[in-house]
Amino acid sequence: MKAISLVLAGIAVSAIAQLYPTKQNLAESVAIRLSEVRLQEELGLRSDQRERVSRTVQNYSTRMSALNEKISKASDAQRTALSQQLANLEVGTAKEIVGLLDVAQSERLWQIAIQNTGPFALRSPVVARKVGLTPAQSKQINSIAARTLSELTTLGDQVGRQIDAAPPGPSGEPKRAAISKSYMEKSELIEAKGEKAVLALLSASQIQKWRTANGSPFKL
Repeated sequence: MKAISLVLAGIAVSAIAQLYPTKQNLAESVAIRLSEVRLQEELGLRSDQRERVSRTVQNYSTRMSALNEKISKASDAQRTALSQQLANLEVGTAKEIVGLLDVAQSERLWQIAIQNTGPFALRSPVVARKVGLTPAQSKQINSIAARTLSELTTLGDQVGRQIDAAPPGPSGEPKRAAISKSYMEKSELIEAKGEKAVLALLSASQIQKWRTANGSPFKL
């Protein structure tokens, strides 16, 4: 039961990160995935860069596993501090990886991160300037993000209660799996609704600038 709760918590953290992007954490949000060969090839990483990224990600994975093990056994009071350590580890590792890239590689990673984040990337001041958002548009986008986050939080709370109410042990696993699947589907619909509302605020010229900021398509 706790394992599923941790997975759902991770999904919620991801959603929050996408709703509150900055230029820095946009790139960092996908930096750890540079251990994937196809992303390395897309950015044109040199062999020495690949080796350093591999070492950095391996170190991250080892430390992350140890922290997750501690979190799974921790009390509620301990879990908050350990979760913060995990978040700090991820941010620190991502910054280290981004620091290994040259200008062109960083820019391509930036474009891929915008694609991965979606329209809520327009909350980033840098993306907002690229697209030419007005202060009024930015305010509206912030409101949409806040409403979307509120809906996701409410959904997460409901799912948490449903999981707690499911039968314990193996007999309750199908129920918990179904709840988790339903959560994924509903959360995707909530995010899609918010993203559609954001894009509806843009003019035709802003839509074109938004597409330019995304660069050529690359699916993570």
